[in-house]
Amino acid sequence: MSTKMIISSLVGGAALLAGVAAYSGTVMTTAIEQQVKGQNDIEGIEATIIERDEGLFVRNQTYKIVLSADYLHQFAELRTVEKDFTLYLRHQYVAYPLYVTSEFQFDQSRGTLAQELKLINLAEIEHQITLHSNIALQSNKLDVQLASLDHKIDNINVNYQAINIKANSDFNLQQGQVLTQVGKFELDIKGKQQLSLSQLSTQTNFNTIEGITLFNAIKVKLDNASFTHKADQVAIALEQLNSDSSYHIADSDKVSLIIDTNIANIDFKAPNNSYVITDSAVAFRIDNIEKSAYLAAEHLSRQQESNPQAITEALMDLVGAGANGEISKLNVNVNKVNFNSQGDFVLPPYLGDKPSRELNQHVMEKLAFKLKVDISKGYAGLIGPLTPMLEQLVKQGYITKDPQGNISSTLNYADNLLTANKQPVPM
Repeated sequence: MSTKMIISSLVGGAALLAGVAAYSGTVMTTAIEQQVKGQNDIEGIEATIIERDEGLFVRNQTYKIVLSADYLHQFAELRTVEKDFTLYLRHQYVAYPLYVTSEFQFDQSRGTLAQELKLINLAEIEHQITLHSNIALQSNKLDVQLASLDHKIDNINVNYQAINIKANSDFNLQQGQVLTQVGKFELDIKGKQQLSLSQLSTQTNFNTIEGITLFNAIKVKLDNASFTHKADQVAIALEQLNSDSSYHIADSDKVSLIIDTNIANIDFKAPNNSYVITDSAVAFRIDNIEKSAYLAAEHLSRQQESNPQAITEALMDLVGAGANGEISKLNVNVNKVNFNSQGDFVLPPYLGDKPSRELNQHVMEKLAFKLKVDISKGYAGLIGPLTPMLEQLVKQGYITKDPQGNISSTLNYADNLLTANKQPVPM
């Protein structure tokens, strides 16, 4: 091969790579514009692209994002916010062949964020946001780093170790996973109230169904947490929290909700009460939920303006579609007194129209459930004045008491009849 042919091949290859890189940049730009448009379709959010500087491979632009006060009231539970919240987000992205690397930075010199930082005498919150977009695989990888902070203002001290957030998703952000890790977080308010968290991690999986983004799996792990209120002499300490919740679409038209939570220890102290709660576990699931009714209820719950009539109708549709569920474990140990329970329920679907009176009648007549409850001896020290009433229920046979002092009862409800230990309970 001649030198001329080699050079021509290299130049041609370079031109091809440049063309593919330019294509990657165009794809990224189009995706960004679609995301901006999608945000504007959400009531209460206004997003625009400003200060755009486009090169062949490197592009810079800034997004102006306005969150309305009503939106913050509804979705962030920030009831005290009276004005819209304006953010400026700088974005630089570099296009490679079928690959784009982005770096984001919140502009902390303007907008509402700058005003809020000035109020607390904080120049900036050091952070780094990096996004890797693979055009060929249609995927995104996001990495957010918040540097450690130790800041004091007006006798309020905030201290946290580096916070890391990682996310993987498809290119259009329709499904993916978010991982969060916090090593330590401490808040001290004038030496009178303290809150601390240690080794908090979360894993959230999401996907989009019929235009609604759902968190289909959430896992939370927390090593230690504590809260102290010196004036009220209240102290709460928690150790080893593990929570796993998810929903699962069993087939094309049904949904299952699953919850599983375990807490190793909770220590609660107050002037008149002191409780040590150990080995707590809750696990239950609800199956055969109507998918269309579930999504309709989710959609209404996210609307900025609530519509009580529509919400009532959606809940009636959800109940009317029927479901079944199981409590596989509900275990709590309070001051060495064990509470254990298991149960299940079935509600057949209602096939008629859904005026509330007829639906309520259907629930009363067709709902069936069974719940078994066991409580170990020593319960009198917890329920205090309710002990005589409980002992009366033992005499009536609604509750069984063994020679060791443990009590138990099995509740059944079917055909509009409630029984305890097979004895009818007046309703």
